[in-house]
Amino acid sequence: VSNQTSKLSKNFVESLFNYFEENKKENDTLVNESMWGEISDNFYYNILMLINKDKNNFTKILNNPSEYNLHWGFDENCKDLKKNYKSIQKKMFNFSIVDRLISLCEYINILKAYHPATSSLFSTNNIDINKLIIEIEKKLEINLNFKNVFPGEIGVQTNNGILVYKEIQAIYNALKIKELIQYKNLKEVKILEIGGGLGRTAYYCNKFGINNYTMVDILLPGISQANYLARSIDENSVKLVNNIEKNHDLNKIKISMPEKLFSKNIFFDIVFNSDSLVEIDHEFQKKYVKYITQNTNYFISINHECLKFSVYDLFSKTKYKKYQKSLFPLEKGYVEEIFEF
Repeated sequence: VSNQTSKLSKNFVESLFNYFEENKKENDTLVNESMWGEISDNFYYNILMLINKDKNNFTKILNNPSEYNLHWGFDENCKDLKKNYKSIQKKMFNFSIVDRLISLCEYINILKAYHPATSSLFSTNNIDINKLIIEIEKKLEINLNFKNVFPGEIGVQTNNGILVYKEIQAIYNALKIKELIQYKNLKEVKILEIGGGLGRTAYYCNKFGINNYTMVDILLPGISQANYLARSIDENSVKLVNNIEKNHDLNKIKISMPEKLFSKNIFFDIVFNSDSLVEIDHEFQKKYVKYITQNTNYFISINHECLKFSVYDLFSKTKYKKYQKSLFPLEKGYVEEIFEF
């Protein structure tokens, strides 16, 4: 469990607070008819009240987000998630981290794919996590540094820091974006991510040299992304913006609100979404579908299909040129889709 506490400059915290104040009213319309409405009522409302009561609470929440459940809905470092964290659950959670790491290594040909009919991977081989991480670094030509910028992160201890569950998928997500860029020979690429979780995919895209990156999300997740990325990379690499078009050519990670995106037609080479498009209000799903079909050539989706509308359902009547679907290699129940327009 991490106990590291990182710091932000007063100027950067002030910029986050100003963004918070400017977008509070707009945020209320974004969460009403989805699972995010319930999350907002149960967790975000209390956070908003604390900040409105005393501005100093804003900094306290940013420094120790798990104590306020700030990351509820998109990251595991939450106080209420860990309240009943029994030892058996912890063992299973750590096993799933190792399992996911091995799946990544199979995907990038560091390990041969496990064949259950003829082998028993965990009983016949010793898995050295630190050696696997070194091999991943060599294969992907990046340095892996799990910085654990917030206290309370739970994962597997490695020589590179504590490896948490979400980290491995973020590496995979960034790799898929990089692979599409290389396969299509795209130049000076502009990426849009819808949702974005804590910002881990943007972090690894930055490591791959993919620097012109825009994220759109509701208010507190967006602030959480800026909070994480500023501590993980540096404050100069991250910018909260209310005008996406004005900052479109800036080689930074830009974070904004969905309505700021819908108000203009701004072209992105690739749009990416993981584990969120199927969980938002249907009216906003339709807005995103319309925007994507008009303002990009490629849309990558990694989502489950257990709710009313799957990603394919949402795009099935659009005029896409090509479509491919495969099972997501890191987690059963998720599918990976690429639409070309």
